Order: sequence, then structure tokens, then C-alpha cells
Amino acid sequence: MRYEGGINVAGEYTGKLSNDGEQLQILDAVGENILEFSFNDAWYDATDDEGHSLIARNPAITPVTDFDRPANWGVSVEPGGNPGASSSNFAVTFSSWKYQNFAEESVSDPQITGGAVDLDSDTLNTVMEYGFGRNPTTSDASNNYHASLVEHDGADYLALSFRRQKEALDLSYEVQFSNDLISWISSEESVGEPQDNGDGTETVTIRDQTAASGNPTRYTRVRITIEQ
Repeated sequence: MRYEGGINVAGEYTGKLSNDGEQLQILDAVGENILEFSFNDAWYDATDDEGHSLIARNPAITPVTDFDRPANWGVSVEPGGNPGASSSNFAVTFSSWKYQNFAEESVSDPQITGGAVDLDSDTLNTVMEYGFGRNPTTSDASNNYHASLVEHDGADYLALSFRRQKEALDLSYEVQFSNDLISWISSEESVGEPQDNGDGTETVTIRDQTAASGNPTRYTRVRITIEQ
């Protein structure tokens, strides 16, 4: 009743999986072990009491010995997951992004994956690498954001274009403008439609609310916040 769409239900599971993680085992008809692994609620916050499901990223090629590795699991885009169907899209959180971009043994090391660390010395710390959808181990600071002038109702406005994660569950972006680098005013005036970059990110453009004419000095920035 909950998951419509012709799923071939073989029976109803009467137990309850632990939110804290536990060991799972699949046996064949004669009791031989097919698959056995453990999951852990510490992997991804979004799958711990927040309604999103753990989804195997590519079960067909995952070795049977590696199903208990968090890097082989993703987060469902929709709460409740999509049982009975394969997934090509996954939501992203700071923790799931770390497992896809760092060695598993390094994920919990604050000297490597801490929010303020700039591992590849490209001026982007780990939070910014995540927010812009970049590789934290490769210097790739270019083309993440740029300022321009855009026309609106006959006047020019300063605008900021920047990359952002498309399916992030824990990110917020705030574009701000200032004429003195002290007082900042936020704007949500979008220009055009987001442009899909084909890599899980999109580029958006936000313009100032104050026209550029009569304002010879104007600054812009984007604040990236990870919600806890």
C-alpha cells in the first residue's frame, strides 16, 4: 500500500531494523550464506532518524566483502527511499561527500577532512570544496564563482554566479552585497534558470537589489553553511 508501482512483494517482514545499525544476513533456500554485512547509523546523519534511506550505490559490482563499507552506500533523495527500484541519483550530505572524496581511514581525521582544512592549497577549505561540488584533493578553485553585470528593467546590477550542489540535504547558500565590506545585505534575486553542470552541481546567478549606477564600489560574496 505504501510503495505502489508493481513491486513483487514476496512477503512482509515482521521485524524492525535498528536505527543504530546492525548485522544483516541473506540465506538461500538451503541455508547457504549469500550476503552478510553490517550497517551503522554513524555513516550519514540523514539516514539516522531523518527519514532518508541507505541505498547501495552499485550493488552489481560491489564485492560481497565490501557491503559494510560506507563509501558503497548513498542517501536516498526522497524520504522513505525507493524500494524495489534502482537509483541513479543520490542525495548528498557532508559526511557522504567525504566518503566519496577521501580515503575511508581519513574521513574522521580533522587534520585531513576538518571544515577549515585546505588540503590541496587552492584557497578552498573543505566546507567550500563541498559547497561548490569540487574535489578536495585537487587544486580546482577556478570557475566556482564569478561576478558580472546584468541588466534588469533598464539598469545594470552586480551579480554573482556560483556552483552549488544540486541534491544537498544540509547546505544553505546566501549571496550578499556590500559597498564597504562591513555591512552586508542578502539578496535572493535570481537571474535566469539554474544551469546543470552534469556533475551533480548547477550554476546559479543572484543579482544585487541596488543598481550599479551611482555605486562605483560594490562587493559581493557567497556564504556557505552546513546545517547541523
